[in-house]
Amino acid sequence: GRELGRELSSLANDHQVLCVTHLPQVAAMANSHFLVKKTQTNTDTSVEIAELEPDGDLRVSELARMLGDRNSASAIAHARELLKKS
Repeated sequence: GRELGRELSSLANDHQVLCVTHLPQVAAMANSHFLVKKTQTNTDTSVEIAELEPDGDLRVSELARMLGDRNSASAIAHARELLKKS
């Protein structure tokens, strides 16, 4: 995942790149991070899209969720480390 993130980041130097990923290593490398949330009921489907602040707590929380547990101290620390290294 980290190598793919580096390649996409390099490509983004000269091109616009839109990447949909479930890999936190890739998501951490992004200049912009959007959270897409799909909700379904028996009769309706809706999608919400929110941009997460680059250094905000919501981004850290989302990366921790992608790593397995947004409430885990180790996942939160790992998410912060991914952002620090990106």
